[in-house]
Amino acid sequence: MAQVSLSQFSPSFNCSSNISNNSSYRSISSGGGELGACSADSSPVHPSKTPDIAALEKLSESIESLLSLDVDCSDAEIMVQDRAVPVHRCILAARSPFFKEKLFPSARQESQAASAKLRYELKDWLTAGNVGYEAFKILLAYLYSGKVKAPPPNVCICIDSSCVHDACRPAVDFAVELMYAAHVFQIPELVSLSQRRLLNFVERAQVEDLIPILIAANVCETGSDQLLTRCIHRVGRSDLDNVALEKELPQEVVNKVKEFRLSLGGATFPSSSQQKNIQRIQRALDSDDVELVKLLLQEGVGQITLDDAYALHYAAAYCDPKITSELLELGCADVNLKNPRGYTVLHMAAMRREPATIVALLTKGAHPSDLTSDERTALQISKRLTRSIDYFRPTDEGKESPKDRLCIEILEQAESRNPLRAEVPLSLAFAGEDLRTKLLDLENRVALAKILFPTEAKLAMEIAHVDATSEYTVDLNETPTAVMTKKLLSRMKALSRTVELGKHFFPRCSEVLNKIMDDDLPVITLEEQRVKRKRYDELKSVVSEAFSKDKADNEKSGMSSSSSSSSVRDGLRHKNNKYR
Repeated sequence: MAQVSLSQFSPSFNCSSNISNNSSYRSISSGGGELGACSADSSPVHPSKTPDIAALEKLSESIESLLSLDVDCSDAEIMVQDRAVPVHRCILAARSPFFKEKLFPSARQESQAASAKLRYELKDWLTAGNVGYEAFKILLAYLYSGKVKAPPPNVCICIDSSCVHDACRPAVDFAVELMYAAHVFQIPELVSLSQRRLLNFVERAQVEDLIPILIAANVCETGSDQLLTRCIHRVGRSDLDNVALEKELPQEVVNKVKEFRLSLGGATFPSSSQQKNIQRIQRALDSDDVELVKLLLQEGVGQITLDDAYALHYAAAYCDPKITSELLELGCADVNLKNPRGYTVLHMAAMRREPATIVALLTKGAHPSDLTSDERTALQISKRLTRSIDYFRPTDEGKESPKDRLCIEILEQAESRNPLRAEVPLSLAFAGEDLRTKLLDLENRVALAKILFPTEAKLAMEIAHVDATSEYTVDLNETPTAVMTKKLLSRMKALSRTVELGKHFFPRCSEVLNKIMDDDLPVITLEEQRVKRKRYDELKSVVSEAFSKDKADNEKSGMSSSSSSSSVRDGLRHKNNKYR
């Protein structure tokens, strides 16, 4: 096989590398360009096309055109991220031993399904990683044409305008997905190309972004372990702590990193009592047991604190968002504390891309403008992790918004606005019909938000603890009491907090809700308002009189409370007839 060099993926791609299983017809620059992209001064290996080369190129183009014909002549579909990709089994089987085995398993199965187009799920073939739609389409185009095509625009770039996009996370993820797909589908020459591309990332990418490369390199190791070795050396020289290694990497890779650190002269020390206490707290968090964390803190009073264990950092990185919220409610940890690597808890939440944790931290006073040791804010971290194509892809109303985009929107609002108030003002405590009217408005607004913006509404409701209160329903048979009023105020406070969070962090959603709620409000005159208020007061008087009468009758006769409902209904019926 002729030697094929590697270049980079990016939207600046402007020509394809004609790579077949047995030959290469064009030299490709290995520095600074894109995978399959020719450098500006590159020239064909052959000064002019021979008839054989021209014929092969024509064959490649003709077979590749099967992927874009107006008439569907495919005989199977592969589902990738809920999108159907039409394929031709004979071509895939000829190009990949994997597809030959999977698409033509036996003559008996073939005869049973001969009359219908077969459908396969890509995820059923992936056991150690994920492959996105765009990466699979590039692999498919290579199988059909022998050319490594450029990825679609905005697939390999993040949305940080200050990034040069030479080693940001979207570029890393795309190359990793392509290498893993080529490994699974047994296309060794494409695995080799992808490995060489990823070698260019090793020294330029953030050390956290080497984690997916290390995992994929370990899975796709084919005897040439240059990529795996270089990643291990880079991670071994970094300040990535052992906890992160143990949590993120396979144990065999962790062992290799530790061995390399030892070879550099790193010493191992026996665990101190404080380190053991930290490990106990971490194990309790892994078990989602905040009560055990509280017990451990009580037992180790004066010896260990949440800040000593960087417990909030650990929870934000590895635990369920509810656990982070429960730790915050303890009120005994510094939400803006930096760990030895210079990251605050908000930085950790941004790296994990968890909007619920980000909002919880911001409501507790986290500083969105705090910088990492390399001068990045939480917002910049989120932007560097988010693919441009995902951020700008529209989301239909009623569908869940991507977490990446939510994180960016939340952090942008946090940086541009004043800090969010910790509590809803007490002035919201209305009384009587004002309380009920306000509560109904809030119930309607939040219910509408749940329909139109389910992800954003759920996030705001969780932070405001709406589930801990009971939904308000209109019941004219119920007489206001102190207990009921307290419950209504509690519900209103939670819903008001939900609305406030929505307005603060998701203004685009609030604008839509404001328009709908305003359009639904009927326009009535002052005279109509006075008539409606008078009728309401009279109805309320009838209800109170009926309730008092039934209560007195029940005390005398011991009758059931059902008569109360009967009297209320009779009174209301009589009063309604009056206005007909």
